[in-house]
Amino acid sequence: MPVKPRAAVNLTKPTFTGDCAALLEQVYTLFLKLWEEHYTSPVFAGDEMIFTLGGNGYLLVFSHLGFDTLVEIQTPRGNLEVRPQAEAGGVTITKVDSPEGRAAEELLHDFLAGIQDYYLRGPRLRV
Repeated sequence: MPVKPRAAVNLTKPTFTGDCAALLEQVYTLFLKLWEEHYTSPVFAGDEMIFTLGGNGYLLVFSHLGFDTLVEIQTPRGNLEVRPQAEAGGVTITKVDSPEGRAAEELLHDFLAGIQDYYLRGPRLRV
C-alpha cells in the first residue's frame, strides 16, 4: 500500500519558546492553513519526505516530521532555522543567517507578509 504523504506529515502543535515564540505561533498557524489549501508533493531524501510551501523567495521547508525536527524559513533578506531544543523547553530559532544583519523578528515579519502575498497574488518577477 503506498504512503499518503499528505496524511503522513506530523501536524502536532509544538511548544514555541524564545524571544520570537509569538511570531513562531503565527508561522505555525499559517503553515496549517497553507498545508490544508496548497498541498505540495514531497521530495524524498533518504527516509524523509521533504516539502516546500511558498514562492517569490519566501519558503517554508519542512519534513514529514513537522516541527519535531528542522524547519527552514527562507526570505529574500535572510533565513532562519527552527528546531526543538531540550534545553529551551520547546521549539525555538537555532540559527539566523542574514547577510544584511536583520534580526529574527524582522525576518519572521517579512516572511509572514511575503508568503501570504505570494499565495494571494501568485508568482511575480521581483526587480
